[in-house]
Amino acid sequence: MILIILGLSLVLGCGHAEQRSETVAAEIIVKFAAQEEISDTIVKALNDSSAETTINDFVADLSRELGVPLTYSRLTSGREIIIAIPAERVIQEIVGRLENSDGVSDVVVERATQDDGPVNIGRILVTIAPSENDPGVDADALGARLVGAEDYPVACDRLPDNRLLIRPDFERLVATLVTRLAGRPGVEYAQPNYVVRHYNRPGHER
Repeated sequence: MILIILGLSLVLGCGHAEQRSETVAAEIIVKFAAQEEISDTIVKALNDSSAETTINDFVADLSRELGVPLTYSRLTSGREIIIAIPAERVIQEIVGRLENSDGVSDVVVERATQDDGPVNIGRILVTIAPSENDPGVDADALGARLVGAEDYPVACDRLPDNRLLIRPDFERLVATLVTRLAGRPGVEYAQPNYVVRHYNRPGHER
């Protein structure tokens, strides 16, 4: 039996969201070049709210390449978009892959909260058959194999009783996404759009 405990509502699928209510693990800001045939089409679409197909296709193609759901929103500059990695969708993708993996008997999503920071969003507890738990295999490699892709961005730790702790490796995913975007025709630059968080020191609350 597979038990999935999520503290936030899930929305499946890929595409774009102008208004975002999901927990976002990371964002990448993409600026398109002004004088490239490919980017010229996208820039025109960015300035025409009725012409979404080109941008949708661009983001959906990236999503298929990485095997990771992505969303996007426009910026007012007319040449930029923000591509977001929605935590819950990525977790659901990983859980779905684990469900179909031979040797996996139980999957529990421990939590999905942005307050814990991107490293800890969506820790997935997995119980596997003893035959799958080869101590000679690197834990991260074992997690990626169970997910179904050698280069899938997950981190994995071994626990007692043939259990694994698998979590999305959002930092590696961002680095891969930035590299893929930087190599695409028409992209002037792509870089992480860092989220700034404010922390109060004890005795300094406002």
